[in-house]
Amino acid sequence: MLAKRAVLDRVSVQGWYSGELHVPPGRQGEKHFDDYVLRLGLIEPGPHRLSAIQTRLAPQWIHTLQQMLPSDSGVRKIYCLDVGNDPARIGKEHDSASSPLFRERVVAVPDADGRFAFSVRLRHPTPTIGIWIGSDGDDSHSSFTVLLEKVELNAVPQAPAVHAGTLEPRPN
Repeated sequence: MLAKRAVLDRVSVQGWYSGELHVPPGRQGEKHFDDYVLRLGLIEPGPHRLSAIQTRLAPQWIHTLQQMLPSDSGVRKIYCLDVGNDPARIGKEHDSASSPLFRERVVAVPDADGRFAFSVRLRHPTPTIGIWIGSDGDDSHSSFTVLLEKVELNAVPQAPAVHAGTLEPRPN
């Protein structure tokens, strides 16, 4: 989680991967083909927390995410910027096949040497309480290694709080 909430307007990432992601062209993101070299998700705060039943059924990474959430927040949505393996998918968006909380957009594919880089200006500044980073090859039985060399999050400067009915900054 981030040290404090931020409103982000740009995300930049550099890295590389080695190995193979076995997802057929045109199928990435579909049920049973929901694997990516990298998912970098911006966690937007909201009301959603797991119920007791959901907690028992959820995978371990969901438990970990919930335990890390600030006590006063849940999740509204996780906006994922994905590194895929099909250049035709760049720019395509979809709701995740595995969870309605995830909205995904493919933003890059690795080059022939496995290097990837992207810098994405978000359509709308996004309130963010944390980032979720994952690489996923379980559906396609893929095996690969990912190294992130740089992750930059650009936060929009926040205006100072004001008293109701005034334009004066609130005293500290």
